[in-house]
Amino acid sequence: MKEHGAIYLTPFSHRLAEEIDYPEYQRLRCRVNYHALRFKPHIVELSQSIVNKLRSQGHFMTIHLRFEMDMLAFAG
Repeated sequence: MKEHGAIYLTPFSHRLAEEIDYPEYQRLRCRVNYHALRFKPHIVELSQSIVNKLRSQGHFMTIHLRFEMDMLAFAG
């Protein structure tokens, strides 16, 4: 961790990797993912400014253009 600034927990890295039998490990995985997966501040600021501009012009709709056939398998 000191060298790379991060750690990799194999069973916790992907929620579909395997089922976790112990509820406390599942809670830990959820908490780690929640706190670790954050956008950088400049990305948050840019996205907020885009949304604010769209909202100021009235109703809008967004479309996810990168559709993959197995996308629903990972949508949970």
